[in-house]
Amino acid sequence: MNRGGLCDVCMSPGACCKRLNLSGGPAMPSGGFIDSPMSFERAEHVAMQFGLPFRPSSQRIDGTWEWTCDQLTDAGRCGIYDDRPRLCRAFKPGADPLCVHFVPRDDEPALETAI
Repeated sequence: MNRGGLCDVCMSPGACCKRLNLSGGPAMPSGGFIDSPMSFERAEHVAMQFGLPFRPSSQRIDGTWEWTCDQLTDAGRCGIYDDRPRLCRAFKPGADPLCVHFVPRDDEPALETAI
């Protein structure tokens, strides 16, 4: 199991997997999305339905959930690294604000806020 790169030198292992906001996901049969307000039970069902190791951990004021991975070891490392879901495989350390090593690039367009 060779993770290499930033994960090997991370000073906060597992931080990227402890407070996720899974949003913009596929439409649900009910017409909602993963990031829509939902009950705790429904949020748990969504994780199981998509085979994700994440579980809802706290509900935000807008009704969406923060998620945490229940497969992290005590050392903050992935306990199912070789068999992790596609969502986790696609995550690029350092390229997302979830990573403690993330640094925004100057050439990225600024986010615009609606007034």
